[in-house]
Amino acid sequence: MQFKFLTLPHHVTMNLGKGKSFFEIGLGGTGIFGELDQNYYLYPIIGYRFQSLESNKLSFRVYAGYPLYGWENMNIWWIPVGVSLGVVF
Repeated sequence: MQFKFLTLPHHVTMNLGKGKSFFEIGLGGTGIFGELDQNYYLYPIIGYRFQSLESNKLSFRVYAGYPLYGWENMNIWWIPVGVSLGVVF
């Protein structure tokens, strides 16, 4: 049996710290379109962000989040850790 899903993750976070290193906290959600019992999962986010103070430099972020409810009956894999690379502008 093959399952097809479309997920739309989104989140809002706040950075606490000074200089280049930040502790990050926030709230995220994932809307899932497909054949599931539940189509929306809400989760807290905690992480670390390194961001240069200069333009055109690398930004790095690692974070974790796990659903507050509904994960017991989840029919898809949930990867609770994420990594992000970007450029400061």
